Amino acid sequence: MIAAKKESRDLPASAQLQQKLSENAVKIQSDVMAETARIGGRLGGEIGQEIAKEHPGWVKSSKPSDEPIKQ
Repeated sequence: MIAAKKESRDLPASAQLQQKLSENAVKIQSDVMAETARIGGRLGGEIGQEIAKEHPGWVKSSKPSDEPIKQ
């Protein structure tokens, strides 16, 4: 495994690929961030539901309170 790692090397991207990445960097980053947020939101909701089922005392109720806000 160590020998295989020593043999591996980084290959430079072609000029054409570098240009394409440079032109689309903002869109690529935006897409990655949007997808990451979507996945995080979905997983967070699923995990929250599991925790609420297994440990109902750990999760605050999401029902609106009738109590006035104290200042």
